[in-house]
Amino acid sequence: MKKKLLGLSLLSAVAFAQMASAQEYDNRWYISGTAGVLFPDSERADYTNNGDISEAMLWGVGVGKRFTPNIGLEFAWDYANPSLNDKQTGGNNTDWELNSFWVNARWYFLKDGWDPYVVGGLGVTQGKVDGLQDGVPGYDHDSTEFAAKLGVGIETDRRKRVDYRLEGGVRWDDSTVEYAGAVPCTGLGACARPDELGSFLDYYVSASVLVKLGDLPVPVV
Repeated sequence: MKKKLLGLSLLSAVAFAQMASAQEYDNRWYISGTAGVLFPDSERADYTNNGDISEAMLWGVGVGKRFTPNIGLEFAWDYANPSLNDKQTGGNNTDWELNSFWVNARWYFLKDGWDPYVVGGLGVTQGKVDGLQDGVPGYDHDSTEFAAKLGVGIETDRRKRVDYRLEGGVRWDDSTVEYAGAVPCTGLGACARPDELGSFLDYYVSASVLVKLGDLPVPVV
């Protein structure tokens, strides 16, 4: 009899622990939609002759979930299209298309419905620039390079169908731009841009809507 009571006690404890864990965080898979602003590294403007580069809207989608109360994982894609303005050639404009694919990990600090977090991500960014000057070699760029990100944010945990997220941070793009075939810079004012650009640090702010898939587990009574 004592063994049966002990077994029932253990089963009750396990059930209670599972119920408490299920109530502690929302572990459903979600699909996210993101909109924000990308602030490109000013050194990207060196691709032009004394030009500049504009901020750009940032759009993205993702899928992910929390695997523990504190740890979440997400697979995401985002797109931005900042504009380059080449002042020296009469204000010719072109876009620097940026397609990025990420694996993001988040560490949450549980705060009763509003959970601050830090995020780190690894991925790749495809950068593409069409020629600012038609027929001039060396003005095109198309490559896919390693990328990383680091940021902070806050996310709701409402235990409903929809949650929300605000995030900001910095992205590192290991893109190297070379000007093969272009007229070299002589230092005499004929060319204002360097012969090669290195990696870039871009900043971003974004807001996301998270649509949860499925229903929360029903607590065992």
